Amino acid sequence: MKTSLMLCVVIVGFISSGCSSSVEEQVHEFKVNQQKEKQEEAEKTVDNIPDWFLEEEPSATTLLSGKGTIRRGSPVSALQDAKTLALYDLAQKLKNNVSGISKLYQNNLDVKNSSSSQLAIEAIVKQTDVTGYVIHKKELIAENGSYRAFIWLVWDVENAVNQYQQNLQNSKGAKQSANELFEELNNKSSN
Repeated sequence: MKTSLMLCVVIVGFISSGCSSSVEEQVHEFKVNQQKEKQEEAEKTVDNIPDWFLEEEPSATTLLSGKGTIRRGSPVSALQDAKTLALYDLAQKLKNNVSGISKLYQNNLDVKNSSSSQLAIEAIVKQTDVTGYVIHKKELIAENGSYRAFIWLVWDVENAVNQYQQNLQNSKGAKQSANELFEELNNKSSN
């Protein structure tokens, strides 16, 4: 029984080694197949990207836009995180635009101390809230058990300027109210 089992194993070994190619050829074939699979997966991913996401953003001077995409396990978190990335993209563009305008302004006025004006600009940008953005387009695609979200936000700069002016007026009003309250407390403590 043992010898017949050994004989079968040896025969199967000879047959399989005669039919198969060399180890190098097998490794090469494996690598080629693996590369083909990766390429097919990459093509599927590229095909899944919406055309609008690859479009150039509008060049209107009063509009800023931001795009975000991410892949997550749940559709809700994919949409939320893609929106966060789009808001970050929008904020970076706002900061770059404001910095560019301020540098142009400094150059026109021949301002030498740019650090103080840069600090002022950064303070303004930090105070500026990007509320009022509009979700221009969004898409959610299921792929391989997860979800990829694409979001394109558009933000009207004129609305932002109006909002900043309103915030400035509100802060002036708050400062005036605080000063009046301080004087009133001061008068009460003097009496």
